[in-house]
Amino acid sequence: MTITKRPLLLVAALMLLLASCKLDKPDFATFRDSTTTGGGTTTGQTGTYQPVTKGSYWKYASTINSVTDTTITTITGATAMIDGRNYYEGASSYLSGTEPADTGYLSRDNHVYIDLSLSDGVDVELYYLNDTTAVGHGWTSPINSTGQIMGVSGQFVGKIMERNITRTVNGKVFNNVIHSQVELQYDYGSGFTTTIVYDNYVAQNIGIIEIDSNGLGITGVETLLAYSIK
Repeated sequence: MTITKRPLLLVAALMLLLASCKLDKPDFATFRDSTTTGGGTTTGQTGTYQPVTKGSYWKYASTINSVTDTTITTITGATAMIDGRNYYEGASSYLSGTEPADTGYLSRDNHVYIDLSLSDGVDVELYYLNDTTAVGHGWTSPINSTGQIMGVSGQFVGKIMERNITRTVNGKVFNNVIHSQVELQYDYGSGFTTTIVYDNYVAQNIGIIEIDSNGLGITGVETLLAYSIK
């Protein structure tokens, strides 16, 4: 599960790129901030960029390479401690019926927002936002607690592109939006290279309102249709 259908692109990246030899596990003891200049944080933030109250739900329209679907994710109220972080459980269903309902987790500890998907024994911890990071600054994080998937080293490199913007999605105007860009990268022995780029638009006190994904010949657009924050 994820709040959206991003894992479909993650799985596609794996299936297309796993024809490599195994590599040594990178040393990822903690999430790391990476900036091009000093500073890189903002202050005075109020409100969350991912509500987690029981019963809250989000309905998304998704199009991946012209294939469309509608996803509804609801916070169940259950929590779990995973890799030292507190996660909130969400249950997702797909209106097309082509995919089974599933469950996954969201974390928002210390202003860091992570979307954890668990599929076929593979876990991916997508660090998609830090709501205190300034424009032009960012972070690097391992793809999961081991830093590898099936022996291949992976990481996410994120950057804040815009802050406090207004964005219109499906005719509705959202304020206090942060635009982050996250690159999924793998290292097959010659250094990390980008396979998929995600542009995330996240509204304060609402959550993700849009994700644009591109890479490996796959294009995805996910937009918020309806939501209810309890």
